[in-house]
Amino acid sequence: MRNGRPLAFRPLPHSLPYLALAALAGLLALERAGVPLRVVAWAAVAAGVAVVLLGIVAAWRFGPAEPISEAGVTGAALVHPVFIPWSEVVRVGDDRDGLTVYSARRSVRIDLVSAWVQGQPVYEYADTDAVVRFVLAHVPKHAMIEMTYFLPE
Repeated sequence: MRNGRPLAFRPLPHSLPYLALAALAGLLALERAGVPLRVVAWAAVAAGVAVVLLGIVAAWRFGPAEPISEAGVTGAALVHPVFIPWSEVVRVGDDRDGLTVYSARRSVRIDLVSAWVQGQPVYEYADTDAVVRFVLAHVPKHAMIEMTYFLPE
């Protein structure tokens, strides 16, 4: 059902900038301690490569293979994937890129558009209307639905 998402469009963990900032602070401390500038420069390059590689690994690890199932919806989070059973859904909203499913304490993003190329969307799924119908069919009756972009016809 999924078209496959290019790695470049996967969300990175929110802690990644803090890791980069800590690496930069460590490099500045090395320079202040008298380590030659050439060694600090190579360490900076190695730290940059490590941050990029960690981001790639994290993007693969946190992105669920199939975010929508009969049991509920799964999405990426900071520490581990978040699962929201359909019975706990209280609201469904959308924007120009996808749906957001909310429970009382958590939310999960379902990306329907993976990129915009020359003003045209590149869709994540072959049939976005079928995905939206599936989500709406499984949302409890008491849930609030706030959709304007992806309402099926």
